[in-house]
Amino acid sequence: MRDALLHLYDPAYLQTHPLLACIGAEAGQSTMTRGKRLRQALLDAIEALQPGAAEAAAPYASRAYRILELRYIEGHEVAEILSQVALSKSQYHREHHRALQAVASLLWERWRRPGVPPHPDDRRGTDPDMTRQEVEQLVAAAAPSSAARVDPLESLRSVASLLHPLCARRAVTLDLTLPDRAPAVRGERVALRQLLLMVLAHAIDGADGGTVAVSLHTDQARVRVRVRSPGLARETVIPTTDWLPFLEALHGRLDGPIPAPDGPGGLLDLSFPAADVRTVLVVDNNTDFISLIQRYLAGTGWDAVGVSNVDQALAFARQQCPAAIVLDIVIPGRDGWDLLVDLKTTPATRDIPVIVCSVLAEPEVAATLGAAAYLRKPISQDQLLAALSGLPLPAATAV
Repeated sequence: MRDALLHLYDPAYLQTHPLLACIGAEAGQSTMTRGKRLRQALLDAIEALQPGAAEAAAPYASRAYRILELRYIEGHEVAEILSQVALSKSQYHREHHRALQAVASLLWERWRRPGVPPHPDDRRGTDPDMTRQEVEQLVAAAAPSSAARVDPLESLRSVASLLHPLCARRAVTLDLTLPDRAPAVRGERVALRQLLLMVLAHAIDGADGGTVAVSLHTDQARVRVRVRSPGLARETVIPTTDWLPFLEALHGRLDGPIPAPDGPGGLLDLSFPAADVRTVLVVDNNTDFISLIQRYLAGTGWDAVGVSNVDQALAFARQQCPAAIVLDIVIPGRDGWDLLVDLKTTPATRDIPVIVCSVLAEPEVAATLGAAAYLRKPISQDQLLAALSGLPLPAATAV
């Protein structure tokens, strides 16, 4: 029911919603589409909770109706509702759950068939409000939402590893097609892992010994995870109740299932806004060091691009204007000092912060030539991130 309320103004979604199985042929509605009938039933049930004039004087009497009105009819986010109804988050969740139970009870009494008991005894499903509270506590305990970033490639690989035993039990092949690099997703790592695990487990359950194919794509400012499974071709609605709190916490979107246009199976698309990613140019003739920096920065909001000589670095800096440069000094041919001088005397590149990273101990020389920071090799991830966080950075460039 809550899933239907969240899609109250999506007639295509409601047209195939599982709740329609509960609605009989009702007088006066024969000309309405199935989706419109369901929406009207939900609106009528909410309206039935509106207190009369005599009851409205008591604030608590209208609270359930007001919460449902703001959340589902007007489409406000939880934060906006909290300010309007003057409730704490925990109070809101209790009142919201009570309001949903009231609507469910009204619909159950209206739709239940003769001989069906008045209260369903199936309690196997997860309480969506309890799940939502867990997710909100998880997000609150992590980094601020504006700073939290997670690597979708790492999350997909780790979830695939967790699901290997399930695939073996169901005789299903899990096929991952992933790029070498992808933008970070804004959000909390555990939330993304749990969402991916639930979606992939569902796809595996319905695969019937076939192959579940998972791929990752980037489209403008979004990261898209596409899941293809034989079972998804047979579904018109998927059980998203447990998924929604995680999807909302990641500002994600779910599309499908739809038939695959190029062969058997059905498709499910998850998409998330990519976090703002800043490019770091790493100038070092040691490719192992460049790889190390790329590992250090994976999923942190920084994207490391490596070059091995000064001419390549100067050309990249002029054309791409990276947010920062990590510069080695001992480079064959023209060395790091030459590059630092060129960068700081060229108008197009002089404002790019440079972190000199070398085995040499010459921080004062580097500072007098315009370096923003100096790190002695070998360096740790914490040292690198601390140096980057302290830089006076230009506007972020999404990649």
